[in-house]
Amino acid sequence: MANTAVLASTRKQTFISLRGLSHEVCVAATQVEYWQQLTKNSNISITCNGNYVPGELESICADEDEPRLQLVIESHYENDRKQFDVICTRIHYDLISFENNDRPIYDPDRHQLIVYGSLFNSLPSDMFDTERYLLGQRNCNIKKIRNSLACSISIDSSMARRHCFIIYHEKQTIMDLAAIELQALVRQAQNHYIMCYATKIGRTLIGPIERMETMESNILSSNPEEFPSYTPFQPNVKRKRMEGEEHALAKNQPIIDSDQSDDETIDNDKRYNIEGSISTSTLNNSPNQDDPDHISSHLSSLLDGCFRVKL
Repeated sequence: MANTAVLASTRKQTFISLRGLSHEVCVAATQVEYWQQLTKNSNISITCNGNYVPGELESICADEDEPRLQLVIESHYENDRKQFDVICTRIHYDLISFENNDRPIYDPDRHQLIVYGSLFNSLPSDMFDTERYLLGQRNCNIKKIRNSLACSISIDSSMARRHCFIIYHEKQTIMDLAAIELQALVRQAQNHYIMCYATKIGRTLIGPIERMETMESNILSSNPEEFPSYTPFQPNVKRKRMEGEEHALAKNQPIIDSDQSDDETIDNDKRYNIEGSISTSTLNNSPNQDDPDHISSHLSSLLDGCFRVKL
């Protein structure tokens, strides 16, 4: 009768948090190739879950709403216990060394400089597209650097969340300049990730985005007097005339409608002469039509003159 060896099944699980670590470290720690090296010749499994939350937003996010990125190391067999502990210790050590994982590597034999760019994206592609923010449309960001420095830049995107840029030029200085620009481009994409993630948190706090659109449409359709910032633009002269009309209506005074837009082109001297001639004209000396006494006295003087002529 054949003997069957049965391994005791004892589940062991541990979590290693990646909270607050850089894109560079999180990308390196979540590479499948890295896990395969650690778990070789064992039944231990490594996975990851949670979201990569930028360190700038750590104090704002709640753990229940935004579970943090973490590694899950799991074993089911007793004979893997020793290697299980070794793997956990190795990961903690590697998290420190991964800080320099994206440093440029120079190959003097081929006159090449290799630059890496890591960006861990936990946002949906319609909110943050790594290729668009990092490389640009049709790699326009990379082409701009290549054309400005007249160097060759090839892209290797075979690694998950990590781009490899291979720079070629005969002069070391040109390659160094290209590397600096590429690293700045990576930092810019990481900053865009912070902005997009902040937008995601904001939408969660204030509710659906449709609520914001409804609020904006209500403001635009409301009475402009209640929202001065949305009052249509009026030229300075017309705005003053409108204010004068409102002031006259408030005091029950007659409104004199005149186009004052030409006043802005009249010199001050000419304006004073015109105003002076109007004030001294006979029109201003005519009797007031609203005063009956002035009307009767004016008619009396005319009649007296007529009688004296006949006599």
